[in-house]
Amino acid sequence: PVQTVEEFDAEYYNLLKTDSNEAINLRGYINDSQDPFVYSYHCHEGMLTLAYALNKTIADLAENETLNREAAEESGLPEGETFTMANFTYANSGIVTRMFEHLQNTSFQGITGNEVKFDADGIRDIETVAILQYQRDSNGVYDM
Repeated sequence: PVQTVEEFDAEYYNLLKTDSNEAINLRGYINDSQDPFVYSYHCHEGMLTLAYALNKTIADLAENETLNREAAEESGLPEGETFTMANFTYANSGIVTRMFEHLQNTSFQGITGNEVKFDADGIRDIETVAILQYQRDSNGVYDM
C-alpha cells in the first residue's frame, strides 16, 4: 500500500529508534545536528520507481512469449525453459532495455511533493529546486 508522508515519517522514525534491530539502527551514525530524514523521501521514491519497473518487466515477460524466449536464450537457459527475473543479469540486454523504458515512462506524485519522472537519459526530472541560505542564525528558502 502507498503511504502518506506522515505514515512514512512515523515508520521511518520508529525504525531509527529501534534498539533491537541493529541492522537498521542508524542512531550511532547520525550526528545530533543532522536530520535523519534528509534523504529518506528520495530513497522511498527511488524504491517505488524500481519496484514499478520490475513489476512492469515481470508482466511483460509473462505476456510476451517472444521477449521471454529471447531473454531465456540470451541467459543460456535450456530450450523451452521460461525466463524469470531470478535468471536476470545485466548481460540480458533486452531486459535491461525494457526496464529502462519502464523507468522512462514512470510518472507519479512522490512524497517529496514533486512528480517523479525521468528524462530520455534516465535522469530524474526535478521541477523545483530549493536553495537554502543561512545568515546570522536565520535561514530563508527560495524556490527556483
